[in-house]
Amino acid sequence: LLQGPATTPSQQQPKLPADDFYQTSVGKFRFSLEQLPPQLKMIHALLKNLEIAEDPDVENFIMHTLKLLCLHCGSLSNARREHRGFLIWIQETMMVPRLWARLRPDFVQVGELASLLLLHCISFPSGEEAFWRVVHKDFSCADWKTRFDSVGKAYVMAHVTKMAPVRGNKVVQTALSSLFYHFVISLHDPNPTVAQRAIIALKALPTQTLKMMCFCFESQFDSCIMDRPIIINAIRMLTTQIPDETMLTFDFFIQVLTLHCRKKTGYG
Repeated sequence: LLQGPATTPSQQQPKLPADDFYQTSVGKFRFSLEQLPPQLKMIHALLKNLEIAEDPDVENFIMHTLKLLCLHCGSLSNARREHRGFLIWIQETMMVPRLWARLRPDFVQVGELASLLLLHCISFPSGEEAFWRVVHKDFSCADWKTRFDSVGKAYVMAHVTKMAPVRGNKVVQTALSSLFYHFVISLHDPNPTVAQRAIIALKALPTQTLKMMCFCFESQFDSCIMDRPIIINAIRMLTTQIPDETMLTFDFFIQVLTLHCRKKTGYG
């Protein structure tokens, strides 16, 4: 079992009840929601209310408040050491799934805030894995409507994500390459409605966004040998659907493979 931060004998902590164990993908953590710092309590309360909010204006207000707490006040960053268990638990069970659900194509302001917060979450412990799980789960769902919605969410995140926060963060590049891969292979979804939405969404993306997607693919191609075949296939599908985009080429992949071949033969 994984526990929260160790305490010294001189620190008298109140005894926690048995139900203060919280299950995560990396084990159980023990903490009390009542004993958390005020800013973490507020994040927890906001995420609970986000789940039941129906008015887009209410969602927008909650998301703006979360942005202030997380991105400007550094509430999650400050919790990495002393409240690691809470940070992992709230990302896996509440934050990542609910932010993913708020990537709304019909209300761009909420989708943009959700995208910023998701990028922030990905850089924390278990954030990348939590993001990968929710993306893979929805894109692999047997219900075509869930896959249809996932294509829309991927489009929103791709469209609003800027290159600056992606370029210098390898973890974010890996997470986004997974999202973009699922986005692209939806072109061959067995349901024609999902496939058609993927075609329309990809063709609607601006050139700068396509460059950012290719940058993530190239980064993953360079760092993970096992992913190389599927990444090349994803680029092939993109070039087939968007033939007019001259920036979609195989030059990078040819250069990398040529370099590896030269190293193997001793000519590099």
